[in-house]
Amino acid sequence: KPGPVKPRKELLAGWKQPDATFVMTGEMHGYIEPCGCTSGQSGGLARRADLIRRIRGKGWPLTAVDLGGTMRRSRRQSQIKFETLLAGLRDMEYAVLGLGPEELRFGPEYLLTQNVAESTEDTRGLPFVAANVVLFEVPGLEGGPLELRIIEAGKVKIGVTAVVGNSLKEKAIVQQGSRDLVITDPLEALAAVVPKLEAEQPDVLLLLAHGSAEETREYATKFPQFDLILSAGGPEDPDDRPVWVNDGRTLLVTVGHKGKYAGVVGFYADGDSGKKNAGGNSAAPTLPDAAEKPGAAAAEKPAPSDPSAGPKQSRFRFELVELDQLRFDESLVMVEHMRRYQQRLKAEKIVSQMAPIDHSSGAEFVGAERCGECHTKAFAKWKSTPHAKAFESLKHAREGAKDYGITRIYDPECLSCHVTGWHPQQVIPYSSGFINEEFARTEDEHRRAMTLQGNQCENCHGPGSKHIQLIEDGETEMARALVRVTLERARKSLCYECHDLDNSPEFKFKTYWPEVAHEGKD
Repeated sequence: KPGPVKPRKELLAGWKQPDATFVMTGEMHGYIEPCGCTSGQSGGLARRADLIRRIRGKGWPLTAVDLGGTMRRSRRQSQIKFETLLAGLRDMEYAVLGLGPEELRFGPEYLLTQNVAESTEDTRGLPFVAANVVLFEVPGLEGGPLELRIIEAGKVKIGVTAVVGNSLKEKAIVQQGSRDLVITDPLEALAAVVPKLEAEQPDVLLLLAHGSAEETREYATKFPQFDLILSAGGPEDPDDRPVWVNDGRTLLVTVGHKGKYAGVVGFYADGDSGKKNAGGNSAAPTLPDAAEKPGAAAAEKPAPSDPSAGPKQSRFRFELVELDQLRFDESLVMVEHMRRYQQRLKAEKIVSQMAPIDHSSGAEFVGAERCGECHTKAFAKWKSTPHAKAFESLKHAREGAKDYGITRIYDPECLSCHVTGWHPQQVIPYSSGFINEEFARTEDEHRRAMTLQGNQCENCHGPGSKHIQLIEDGETEMARALVRVTLERARKSLCYECHDLDNSPEFKFKTYWPEVAHEGKD
């Protein structure tokens, strides 16, 4: 039950038109749209596209860049989702996608198939950029990531490069020791690429940096030529104020995780972004040291010729934009990408292609109807709750949201909490768990398709086959112990396997438990 929605400030209030506008995103971790279970959640490509549409509608020159960190898994569903994301970013006219550990875990062969335009007629493309990633031992391999790219927004020329920090090497390379994908030293790579960028005489030098906060600061310190750094390593919900490093020469920005936010940076070539923000507060001081607090949203930046230690003229302005449902509509173009994504999951039968795992108990799932043969009151209580209708809820939008007719009953990431017999956090089916009727081949699979819909008893109490056998054998106490769940366990961990912060951010055990509480055998 969502709480009251806090008011949102006006988008880019008090800004005058920049010479160039950057929309900066990253570390989406697979969240291409908010979970449909709960209202009030922020994020999603559909709202991001609306943000970009609205800025372009002002007539402001705009470019969009993504840091990377797009998919937290690398299974087949993640590939389909990644391809959906790329199509969406191309439609939004993104200029660059940096490669981070999550993209690199897909492997070099797959990356080479995706680092191209969608078709021969589509010349927009979306190049991958990574200055210190080498595929198949061939630096500059055709079709591989670029070490730099020059882009333009209006009359502003922008040089972009990206690196993966040493701290993330192990997370980026699946097969250790392979020479098919090598991450070189980022400082050495930057030492080689920065002169090439400077030779292009850009107005702005931009670095997309994957790594720890300490690594990013080292890049900024050793290469003060960078005007702007979009960095990984920040919190999921970041501070809405930018950070100045190098005594105000470099602006460091983080934009959070899971696609909930986008950073908007305005560039003013004449150094006049306005010395006050929309509320009339003067710009705050720089942040030369990591221990100090960040400056204000309208921080100042010295002109290149200004030799003073601190910022004197403001060339940049920054606003962290939360992509909330009150201020942003959903782009119908992106909605269609979401529809095609779900259609591909069905067409490729992703649910049936996943390798199932055995439950640790060794038991099999039997379905709530079998449980209800003895536990009649508990079964009746369950039937009255939304848990019983969880599978049906995937066929339509949540209450109060626009319904575009997109079903998600073939999406493992949704099924894992809306059916019975799946591991909710690992998103893997158990060997006796639910499978879609369309994919069922054996008599047992057809039974599971019909009897394991919804979030049933066994998702909390464990699969029931051994419990039933023990009851039939007269081992009543052992049977009870096998499926017993204490209130303390439910409160501390069990419910949160599905009602986590991503999918049920307003969940409060004390409020919800009375609605599902059930006791007794009869």
